[in-house]
Amino acid sequence: MASRKTIIVLRDKSADELRSREKDLREQLFKLRFQRATGRVENPMKVRHVRREIAQILTLLRAKDAGGGLEAMASGLPGKNKIPTTRKKKGKP
Repeated sequence: MASRKTIIVLRDKSADELRSREKDLREQLFKLRFQRATGRVENPMKVRHVRREIAQILTLLRAKDAGGGLEAMASGLPGKNKIPTTRKKKGKP
């Protein structure tokens, strides 16, 4: 899977390198959207891949800025911090 490979490579980069990559990807996304609007896009799935990589970079940057780095991301696994929900009682309202 390409996205796992991409995220592993991105984790090793510094925050400055990630911001630079994000800027390059945003420019590429702009060009791809323009090509799609004019009907000249060669690979329509490229837009999706670029958007996902931007999201991955933003996630990593947010984790690094939080101070915890990747450990902060790992502690936020689903199911650990569940908010209890109230259940409605059956019968009379």
